[in-house]
Amino acid sequence: MVMHVERRTISAEEGILHDSVVVPISRPETIESIVNIACDMLADDGTLRLLYVIEVPYQLPLEFAETRKTKATELLAMAADHSRKRGFTPRQEVVVARDIPQAILDMADRYKADLILMGSSQRSVPEKVLFGSIVGRVLREAPCEVIVYSYPKTMQPIKYDRILVPTSGFKHAWRALDIALHFQMLFGSSVASLYVGDDRAKADQIQDSARTHAEQLGSKIETLYKTGSVVDTIVDIARSGGYTLIIIGSTERPSYYKFLLGSTADEVVTRAPCNVLIVRTKK
Repeated sequence: MVMHVERRTISAEEGILHDSVVVPISRPETIESIVNIACDMLADDGTLRLLYVIEVPYQLPLEFAETRKTKATELLAMAADHSRKRGFTPRQEVVVARDIPQAILDMADRYKADLILMGSSQRSVPEKVLFGSIVGRVLREAPCEVIVYSYPKTMQPIKYDRILVPTSGFKHAWRALDIALHFQMLFGSSVASLYVGDDRAKADQIQDSARTHAEQLGSKIETLYKTGSVVDTIVDIARSGGYTLIIIGSTERPSYYKFLLGSTADEVVTRAPCNVLIVRTKK
């Protein structure tokens, strides 16, 4: 279980804490973890909005949503109760829509959200492990930061004990590192930055920058360099190192875009022995 302690936050210019967080709720088993993550990323005076979207197919009348509102309000109540235990009183909203991702994007725009936090489907669901039509579209189109929480088939509560951050040296990877350092400041986590590739000089440059950045924030990280398959190496290091969380960033380079929106990322989260947070910082 995560122990929640008094906050020691990264400097304001890093913008780690958010003023407006939108959390779509869909699965009861993710509620405790996803609400904890949201609260850990929310400014003390920030607004947490819990959202349940009832999708009504085009061939059915919108009144069909009435049959699902009881479940929606029950799940929102569970999430709100946990939020209040963490010291935050959330706003709750049930939305009826024809298109779930569009509804999430519209609500984020309406409330000027600076973070959308979503839980993915269980990893046992083929091809919808992480980047199904809902999560994938929000990742691609949201104007604000998006964090996706992916959890193993055997559901484990979010733990920040040992955090592995695979890095490419690009902005979403740096953001992933900043979030890991934020958790380190909150919970005393052990953080390791992992570069996988054949270019040792590039790896040293990126890891030196990561180490210096952490030191400037009063933190300390371990840096790892490995060659070989990206997926195999991330999974092997996570397992052998006993990591409880992987935080991985998207990348803006077109040639790498499939890393978080295609088969490689699906394989990483499918095979990861622990929880994974996928970070796509604001556009």
